[in-house]
Amino acid sequence: MTQHQREPTNADRYYICRNLNKYYINFNVTGVYNKRIEEGAIRGALRRLMLNNSTFVLNAFRTSSIEEDSPSDYRNFILKPVKEIRYEDVVEWREIKEFNEQVLEEIGEIDFEMNVDKPLFKVMISQCGDKQYVTFLCDHILFDGGSGAFFHEDLIRELAKEETRSNAVIFNYEQDYEKLAPLSPPVDEISDLYTASLIQKISVIVLEMIPGFIKNIYRRWFIEGFPDLRQNPMFTYKPKTKLIRTGYKMIKFDPLQTQKAVEYCRSQQVTLTPFIGAVGLSALQDTIVPRLANDATVQYSFQSGLVFSGRRFLPDYRYGVCVGSVDCTIGPIKSIIETTRVFARQLKAAISNLNNIQRMGLLGLVNIRDFLYNRLENYSKLTLEVSNLGIKKIVSGEWQVEDLIFSQNIGISHYFGFLVVGTPTGGTNLVLGYMKEFDDLEPNAWNQFIKDFESKFDYCEK
Repeated sequence: MTQHQREPTNADRYYICRNLNKYYINFNVTGVYNKRIEEGAIRGALRRLMLNNSTFVLNAFRTSSIEEDSPSDYRNFILKPVKEIRYEDVVEWREIKEFNEQVLEEIGEIDFEMNVDKPLFKVMISQCGDKQYVTFLCDHILFDGGSGAFFHEDLIRELAKEETRSNAVIFNYEQDYEKLAPLSPPVDEISDLYTASLIQKISVIVLEMIPGFIKNIYRRWFIEGFPDLRQNPMFTYKPKTKLIRTGYKMIKFDPLQTQKAVEYCRSQQVTLTPFIGAVGLSALQDTIVPRLANDATVQYSFQSGLVFSGRRFLPDYRYGVCVGSVDCTIGPIKSIIETTRVFARQLKAAISNLNNIQRMGLLGLVNIRDFLYNRLENYSKLTLEVSNLGIKKIVSGEWQVEDLIFSQNIGISHYFGFLVVGTPTGGTNLVLGYMKEFDDLEPNAWNQFIKDFESKFDYCEK
């Protein structure tokens, strides 16, 4: 049975810790299909999808008592299949009047329990008139945003087979053992993407010993576009509560608007992700940050992150966590295109060498529980993180995904997060996640932000 179980990697332990301490709840990718799903069809489709991809039947189980979690730094877990999955365990149907921010909040509050005989994913089908919104939501330990898009691709492929099933039980490990595909190995076992080099490990230790002002002087001299943090200090905000809940705003651009933005970015030799980061920061700087800052007259710098997929190095890797990120320090935004270029340079450098994605390997050097607790206590977070899944053309036979929406909890590492995905027919959907307490801002603040963002996205400040 070892072909279907494995010990946790450093990355796994990181996500196990986040789950158990509720530092993060779930992420989700919602698809709108061109055909209606029937109950019998999705029973059969999900069963085949799970048998072909054993990641879907896993949970993280303790191998010793809960008291050993902290001393072992979550090494007392094993990833292995649950005994049985019933249809109602993983599929929920409901009626909604509109797929909006309130629905995203409700979905975002659904958490997944470890050490129980249930899988770490769920499918929610929200019926809204003639439309069905099919949401794949899951814990981050086994999946990332790219996996969420692959789920919709694989699900419509199975739905196109038109094979139904009526059984309440859609998976039983003992009965399905021979049919279940072997467990895909984690990134750590098939590549060095999450393996930090000796130089990286030494660099981290040395950097911890260097005073912050010296590091900032070095960066100011050698990193193009790095701001003067004495003149423009980093924006920080101290949350009112440590229990971070997430609010959401949805922004949609139709296919023509998306095409124009992509064409503009190409003309400037940049991509859409840095552009969205620059527009988002500019809109936050001009509308939201002054309402949160201790001193609204100060021009702040911002620490922001761009997430990128590691699948450019592992194109066949579908289900699992395979992402990296690059943190960029951005000065006060005076020109969106110049800020876009700063983002683009650093993103290109991060992708061209593996240093940023290999940082995941540094988790082996720290106590993960203490590391995450310190991040919770430290309110110097990223201002904005941008994760863009890209434009997805997903078709199988007569089935097609017409629209996609990507969303996730804000977690403990940043104040705002843009989740971006699109389709050729539906255009681009941007979901902004933010600390729920920011809803206490004056009522017009968020309307001003959305108006400012849409204006800058459509009519970029040259």
